[in-house]
Amino acid sequence: MNKINFDQIVSSKPDTFSYVTLPKKEEEKVPEQGLVSVPQYPFREQKEDFTFVSLLTRPEVITALSKVRAECNKVTSMSLFHSSLSKYSRLEEFEQIQLQILSQVQMFLKDSWISTLKVAMRSSLRDMSKGWYNLYETNWEVYLMSKLRKLMELIKYMLQDTLRFLVQDSLASFSQFISDACCSVLDCTDDMVWGEDLINSPYRPRKNALFIVDLVLDSSGAHYSTPLEQFEASLLNLFDKGILATHAVPQLEKLVMEDIFISGDPLLESVGFHEPLVEELRAIIANAVRKAMIPLQAYAKEFRKYLELNNNDINTFLKAYQTKCPLAQEVREVVLTHLQEKEILDNSLPSSIVIGPFYVNTDNIKQSLSKKRKALATSMLDILAKNLHKEVDSICDEFRSISRKIYEKPNSIEELAELREWMKGIPEKLVGLEERIVKVMDDYQIMDEFLYNLSSDDFNDKWAASNWPSKLLGQIEMVRQQHAEDEEKFRKIQIMDQNNFQEKLEGLQ
Repeated sequence: MNKINFDQIVSSKPDTFSYVTLPKKEEEKVPEQGLVSVPQYPFREQKEDFTFVSLLTRPEVITALSKVRAECNKVTSMSLFHSSLSKYSRLEEFEQIQLQILSQVQMFLKDSWISTLKVAMRSSLRDMSKGWYNLYETNWEVYLMSKLRKLMELIKYMLQDTLRFLVQDSLASFSQFISDACCSVLDCTDDMVWGEDLINSPYRPRKNALFIVDLVLDSSGAHYSTPLEQFEASLLNLFDKGILATHAVPQLEKLVMEDIFISGDPLLESVGFHEPLVEELRAIIANAVRKAMIPLQAYAKEFRKYLELNNNDINTFLKAYQTKCPLAQEVREVVLTHLQEKEILDNSLPSSIVIGPFYVNTDNIKQSLSKKRKALATSMLDILAKNLHKEVDSICDEFRSISRKIYEKPNSIEELAELREWMKGIPEKLVGLEERIVKVMDDYQIMDEFLYNLSSDDFNDKWAASNWPSKLLGQIEMVRQQHAEDEEKFRKIQIMDQNNFQEKLEGLQ
């Protein structure tokens, strides 16, 4: 149509389109007949030959093949592995999940699938008891020449093809599953250093982490609850078991041809261990897992600086302070240091972190180190409380000694005079004791600063020591009154003694 329009426009305006030269038209020859002649072809003979060798000439065979194809499609839609896990798990749990799927698929292939195929074949061909598709044939030689033999061979290759696609797709899916989790660590070098930031991870998986591991600190160093070398071995073992899962599926021929003896248990062929694709996928998984170990080990190395704190007990850290009596200010500085270190630990260590395919649980270490710092601070306060309690006991003992002394009963005016002379030195002693009490109370302020919970005995003794000066002054006042009474009593006794002595003298005269 375009050519007709173009030619018409150019021809109608030759001046305008003088530069355009139309091609010469060739006259078309009108055919003598309305048919296209074709060479002679033996169609009938060719059709008969094709029909003789073709399997698709009977509806029963087509039905059987359709049923087999439907069952094969079900298998190709399955997977040997669980490649869509939404939650991380321990390596043992991961293995159990994958092995359970493998076991289920393997059992389905060996039992349910083959049984269903057998029923489909026999139900489709059971009415063809004579001819090419005789299910009840007993002669092996005749069976080899029949179309049923060719049909069984075709179905065998269909089943083997199905198993091959199942294994290849499953292995590829499993390999991609691992690669997606390790995608961010594939460029890590063997000498990498993690750095100071232990909370944020630059190595995130494409979807979800696969494995959970606990970071452990002990006498052997910083390591993980599951040895890292087990991951590669476990994943490659699962990979190989996925291949083996289809190596024990029986052929259908022996089950369908029940009246012919077939020795042994012929099995369907499947994917081999050393096929190029299998080797390539296995190498991808091994490389991905090895690369994932590099940042994981680098992260663990950053925790070596906490080994001393984690592995040594509290007595080791406090040994120097337990053998001497540290000053309260020194204790305060040590306690502040431990509490500051505790806060640094709480802010610098995460409860968990994701590194490639691994969800690393560090909460146990964080809590342990934080509690250790808190315990060290509390133990230092315990030492201070113990020393203060000794000082308070010493002060109270001196007050009790003074109290007992002033309550001693004088038996003579001389003893009374001596006791009064001794009591004149009490105020001087009180000054020294009160200074010690003030110092102890100041030291107890440090305990209060850290909200230390004193025991009942410590609390009672603390306030008993604080109350002793006023209590002793009250006792002194009472004793002075008693001494005045004693002095008067001794004076009267002395007068009586003098009078008696005077009377004796007068009696002697």
